[in-house]
Amino acid sequence: MTEKKWHGYWWLPGQEDRKVAGSLHVQDSGQTRLSLIGGFDLEQAAQSSIDGDKIGARAVTILGLCASVKITLIGGLASLTHGWPESADYQEISGSRALIGTHLQRADDPVFASVMFTLENFGPFLGRYAFDHTDGLHGETSSVVYKPIDNISFSFEGWKFQVYTYFPTFQTHDRRGSSAVEGTTREVLIATSDVPRPLTDFDEIAKTFMDLLTLASGEACGVTEMSLELAKDKNVTYLPNDGRSYRVVQDHKRWIHAARPDDAPQDLRRFRFTCSDMSFEELTRVWLPLRRRASAATNLLFGLYYARPGFTETRLLSAAVVAESLHWTVFGSPLRWDKEEFKSLRAAIDGSIADPQQRAWVKDRIKNETSFRERLIELASRPNQSAVAALIGDVDKWAKNVVDARNGLAHTGADTNKNGDIFELTQVTLFLASLTLMKELGFSDEVQIEALRRDEYLSVIRHKD
Repeated sequence: MTEKKWHGYWWLPGQEDRKVAGSLHVQDSGQTRLSLIGGFDLEQAAQSSIDGDKIGARAVTILGLCASVKITLIGGLASLTHGWPESADYQEISGSRALIGTHLQRADDPVFASVMFTLENFGPFLGRYAFDHTDGLHGETSSVVYKPIDNISFSFEGWKFQVYTYFPTFQTHDRRGSSAVEGTTREVLIATSDVPRPLTDFDEIAKTFMDLLTLASGEACGVTEMSLELAKDKNVTYLPNDGRSYRVVQDHKRWIHAARPDDAPQDLRRFRFTCSDMSFEELTRVWLPLRRRASAATNLLFGLYYARPGFTETRLLSAAVVAESLHWTVFGSPLRWDKEEFKSLRAAIDGSIADPQQRAWVKDRIKNETSFRERLIELASRPNQSAVAALIGDVDKWAKNVVDARNGLAHTGADTNKNGDIFELTQVTLFLASLTLMKELGFSDEVQIEALRRDEYLSVIRHKD
């Protein structure tokens, strides 16, 4: 793991006259550490920036200047302080994010115009291959040729999206015992906003495509590199090259999923879908509004991919919540009767029970909604039914097992073995959620069936009684 360092002076916003010397260390994972020869009273700084009823341990923003490079450290928390903060001789501060190239006074300042980032598994997903090679036999010439690929460009919902292949040039590495030629390409996604936006809006764009790649590949896909572009300042005169190089901000953030860009990509045969099934533009136009509508379900669904492995019981409870939330997204409010019919029903029940306590008890338990089991069955009716039959088998039995297992864990902590293998139950339920999202994206029956067939684990457990 490599580490980048910046040496300079640091201060709290509004306190530029109280600078402290120190060094910022940033690792590939986005983990940041600021080492100071001196220190700040971060607790006091946090208290002065929030309402009195919210005072407490809270991260702060720290600004720095390193050889004329502006740096913003976000989410600063003191992890080590020698002495009292104001008179400390040494302090270490961890941060959640470092922006190299700007001073950001507030995280919600709308000062950014675009974001540029790369993602794990993005190249195989797009199916864009820029190299042609020939293997020479019997002394014939061997060659590798880079072929430029047309950019993808379209606008949607106030954003302009562009995908281009970054290829610097071939690199030659000569060593004492060997020589090597290397060519590296990256598929880069740029999202440019019609208006300046805050940092969080660009984070959301990056997470949106993280989730899409995770859904497509069946494994966690993270951001490998990210930079932002500041919006033009009307009071600044830029160079003829548009001054873009002066407005690019390197973004080092610790995401919930630590990307591994140097690992082998997901086997293309294991992808649930790629851009050969639906173009990137078509996917984006459907995925952005779908993810917004289903955010409660997708945040939890993909969070299970990004988070470290946890207890199976917890994952089962989460899978049940994903299914219930996704049902709401797809089918809307699960009302059993018309509101007026339900009102008449409750009135009839009220009139038939004389005891006030009994009447109140019954009214509290009568709800105008379908049961969780019925909602699970309805959710299973949404994707291609051949895929559902291969995945689940007996839908009624699956729904009952999910309900019993969830209730047993949530209400009594009872042993759930009677409901079958809860690990398998969890995996099947989560894959059903993925199939439902694929259906909502508009993928054909054939693609849904093929997605199930490509899953190594589910191909073993499906049809299992």
